[in-house]
Amino acid sequence: MNSAGLKRVSIALGLLAAIACPIMVHTIDLPAAIYARNDLPKSVLQVARLADNVDDYITITFVALALFAWFKLRNKALFRTLLLPPVSSLVAGTLNNMLKILFGRWRPKGYFNLHEYGFEFLAPFKAIQNSFPSGHSSSIMAIMTAMALLFPRWRIPFLAFACGMGSIRVVVGAHYPADVVGGLILGYLSTRWFHYLLARKNVLDADPRITLEDWRPRSSFTQK
Repeated sequence: MNSAGLKRVSIALGLLAAIACPIMVHTIDLPAAIYARNDLPKSVLQVARLADNVDDYITITFVALALFAWFKLRNKALFRTLLLPPVSSLVAGTLNNMLKILFGRWRPKGYFNLHEYGFEFLAPFKAIQNSFPSGHSSSIMAIMTAMALLFPRWRIPFLAFACGMGSIRVVVGAHYPADVVGGLILGYLSTRWFHYLLARKNVLDADPRITLEDWRPRSSFTQK
């Protein structure tokens, strides 16, 4: 995607977040949190908790593969490419934490324990008051967006998986639906722009997809 296309997508998703998230805050967020707390079967909650940190496992896997590409395959380009998902997650997480401080939204447990609901903009950073956007959602979407760039044939399943993993944050009572939507959009856009900037600096290819040829060992370090 060129810069013009990326700008159009950014504007469209930014408008979606600006319109949808406030509507969700005033309509479905609180009922969804109450339903997740009181009415979901325990079996669903147990499964959701098991899958809640899947982004950490994927990150570790890509770091291990990148090290394999460096030390065993001697392929610098593959090494850099395989680091795209974990580094994209780090970039999204950094931006996400800045927005958490800006919005200061109370988490669901703030409502259930303290009867606090809403936002306190630029409030001191507290774990109970950093609900928007969802960090897990932005992280998993950043990783899946990067993987969609590396393996474009599977981009739709990857992005759908990110949305599903983001919704788990509502199930486990950590976030409201609007937090998840905001996190997903942030994770997608931050990764697309991050890759675009890396490609402009020739750090990564504009098309960074990985092929079987990339996994063949080299006799010495190569860029390809």
